[in-house]
Amino acid sequence: MRQRVRELEIIAELHPQFGGDMGLLREMVRAASDAGADVAKVQLYDARALLGDAWAYLELSRPQLEALRGWCEQERIELMASVFDHERLSWCREIGMQRYKIASRTVRDDPRLCDAVLSDGKETIVSLGYWSGADLPFRDRGHVKYLHCKSLYPAMWEDMQDFPDDFAARGLDGYSDHTLGIDFCLLAIARGANVLEKHFTLDKTRGRDTERAHVCSMTPGELHTLRRIGGSLWRARASLKQPA
Repeated sequence: MRQRVRELEIIAELHPQFGGDMGLLREMVRAASDAGADVAKVQLYDARALLGDAWAYLELSRPQLEALRGWCEQERIELMASVFDHERLSWCREIGMQRYKIASRTVRDDPRLCDAVLSDGKETIVSLGYWSGADLPFRDRGHVKYLHCKSLYPAMWEDMQDFPDDFAARGLDGYSDHTLGIDFCLLAIARGANVLEKHFTLDKTRGRDTERAHVCSMTPGELHTLRRIGGSLWRARASLKQPA
């Protein structure tokens, strides 16, 4: 696995764009690593319980998760997952996942699962798309990173009026993006984001019931550009904080 960078970190979300095709998922892991992502992320859930029977094809089994872990090790990219129930949290523990993700809907709907995830003491990344509290959740947990998020697929530019002017001033570590293109990702870096999460696809025209996720995903070319230009932006921003 690639040594995780300590500057700008890019998370490539592969779910649901792989469409239940494990061969495609394998290709996406390789492409995300080659284009510069630090993390390949999936979602672990009981599809029928969470979304309904029509979405069962997107569910990953425990053996499939094991295969995915092996692919990520081969491609030297970290595997991360959003977990949506206690059983799948145990899968992540058993395979030795380094960090976790808590999705916006879990923050809103399942505080017991959030407590279970956080009780492991591992770094946990939390999206805030559905959070409406006056303060950040889990502030007493020192191992949490918070991502600004607009939970629309896609989120249009006119939906982004609450975009942070200064991420650090709002206690935010980064940004989970659902807009078209990578413009808002670059803006987030300029305004202080150190972690970026964005859906990833090999083909924006591909999809079954997942077209909305594909259209707001980044391609390998866009990911490469985000790594190159975003990394330069991050370093330029960091240099301004250095004492003269």
